[in-house]
Amino acid sequence: MKRLITTLSTLALILFLNNLVAGNNSIGFIQGTSQPCTYEFRDTTGTRTYTPTSYTWDFGDGSSPVSTQHATHTYNSNGTFYVTHTSSNGSQHDTAFLTLQVNCSANKPLKALFGYKTIDTISTQLFYFYNQSEGKPTSFVWDFGDANVSNQENPIHIYGNAMPQSYTVSLKVSDSNSSSTFSQIVYVKPFDSCGSFYADFHWQYDSICKKIKFQNTSNLSATSFKWDFGDSGTSNSTYPTYTYANKGYYDVKLVSSNSRCIDSITQNVYVSCRTCFSVNAKIELFTDSSAPGKAILFNFSAGNIASHYWDFGDGSTSTAPNPNHNYTSPGHFILKYVVRDSGTCTDTAVIEFDIDSTGHIKRGLFNFSLQIIDRTNGNITAIKNLTENSRQLLTYPNPAQNKINFKNQGSETITLSVFTLQGQALTNVIIEAQTLQTLDISAWSSGIYLLKDQNGQVWKLVKE
Repeated sequence: MKRLITTLSTLALILFLNNLVAGNNSIGFIQGTSQPCTYEFRDTTGTRTYTPTSYTWDFGDGSSPVSTQHATHTYNSNGTFYVTHTSSNGSQHDTAFLTLQVNCSANKPLKALFGYKTIDTISTQLFYFYNQSEGKPTSFVWDFGDANVSNQENPIHIYGNAMPQSYTVSLKVSDSNSSSTFSQIVYVKPFDSCGSFYADFHWQYDSICKKIKFQNTSNLSATSFKWDFGDSGTSNSTYPTYTYANKGYYDVKLVSSNSRCIDSITQNVYVSCRTCFSVNAKIELFTDSSAPGKAILFNFSAGNIASHYWDFGDGSTSTAPNPNHNYTSPGHFILKYVVRDSGTCTDTAVIEFDIDSTGHIKRGLFNFSLQIIDRTNGNITAIKNLTENSRQLLTYPNPAQNKINFKNQGSETITLSVFTLQGQALTNVIIEAQTLQTLDISAWSSGIYLLKDQNGQVWKLVKE
């Protein structure tokens, strides 16, 4: 007896590209793909009580049915299509009816269109132009209005004029039968913002008593550095190493600048003489700009770890490896973490910050919930918390909604590994030298993700 799985409410499932909709009882569903006008058709268990031995997909556009369990199909015209999916074991069968509305720009007549976004950097005005043309163009000719042109589909262009000025940008697209041109005016603003410029550093102990190695992770366009080590010692080196005369806590200040911008950061550094190195304490605080009420502290400590001790600086402590903690009042906080091996060897890491009466701190907001992620002896060795692109790799847009672009401006291939904040590996992206690679992130959940290259450098990606 034929059993109809879908109810009236699931007979007409309206699906759009990159959005998955399926009835709870349906044995089939449709989802969009990253390819224009192409959809993926999936068979599911639904409420079947048997194991199918045959499958049939009828896509509703006059094309031949497909007899595979799952299928991929490209529609060559727009419209409403009624898709039928049947599974059977010879004596029993189930059928799902699904409605698909296809409104794909590639199925429309050729028409040139484009959009753009600006990426405000310190010394240039960078524009990311992206093709939005309808139809199936096979060639692209961009004129940026400043005597520069490009044949890329989604080019990046830098306007070198520091004065306010408008440019008429045009895109001409062509296929084998026709061409179309679209133009619009873009405005280049003066370079008067240092909002993205920042100073930052990390440090690590040396095997020599009271010797500290400082790692400068300031904005890449910074050209001048001034260090104050908190004991009257100073340096202008980019990556200084400094030996203190005495143990204790020191307020180390770094001032980073270039010809236009200046920023500073002060961090409390604990200086000690280490007689053992079986454990190494390393913690870093990471905030999510899309969820400012929460901060995550990564524990990157390594070695023969046997126990943990947390002092949150507000009278609360914990010996758990990954406790959670809520700060509920303003003040000056010194968060200390002590890691110990099975004997007497310990190491300490310190993070210091202020929470003012308005609720703002350097790395988050007052009353934020602190979640500690245990990454001891893990694969991700450091978070540099870069907020801008490197000179070799551009990532844009960031935050992103559906797609993120990677522009490799260097001479070597870059391999990126993508992780969740909980350390789950999602995918790898390989970007050849001098190429642009696009990654579809439409199926990801909103939040923060980490991008790590083969050299251990880590960026953050925000999925809106």
